[in-house]
Amino acid sequence: MPSPILFYTSDQIQAIPTSQIATITTDTIIALTTDQVRAFTTAQVAALTTAQVRNLLTNQLSNMETVDIAALKTSSIAALTTAQLNALTSDQVVALTTAQAAALTTAQASGLSAAQLNYMETADLAALKTSSIAALTTAQLNLLTSDQVVALTTAQAAALTTAQ
Repeated sequence: MPSPILFYTSDQIQAIPTSQIATITTDTIIALTTDQVRAFTTAQVAALTTAQVRNLLTNQLSNMETVDIAALKTSSIAALTTAQLNALTSDQVVALTTAQAAALTTAQASGLSAAQLNYMETADLAALKTSSIAALTTAQLNLLTSDQVVALTTAQAAALTTAQ
């Protein structure tokens, strides 16, 4: 029997207490419509478990408000798949906090599109692990702005190879 939440309106979704968000199964999360996911309040998004976030479909994630993306726990950001990260819009990439950017794994950061990297705030780019910067492709590096290049730490710049 499907969860009653699947039949909730936006107002009903928003009325779910944050203390109850963690009890929503991952199967239910996957089955929510994009409108239902978008209806979550920022506090509800912050209450999502890492497993729930990891199970969001790419279209659910890409339709979330930017303020909600910024509310995701760093552990949830670190658990996202490359496909989920690639689904983020440019506005959502800009909305990532510095702590969230720092939580990205090397595989995640190197899996970002060149355009997504181009939209990262300079502080967020500087927060990436040195191994993440070293794993970037020439195409990704070529689209960085001059401000982003200047923002790289000494260790990040030293990790770049001549081939990059």
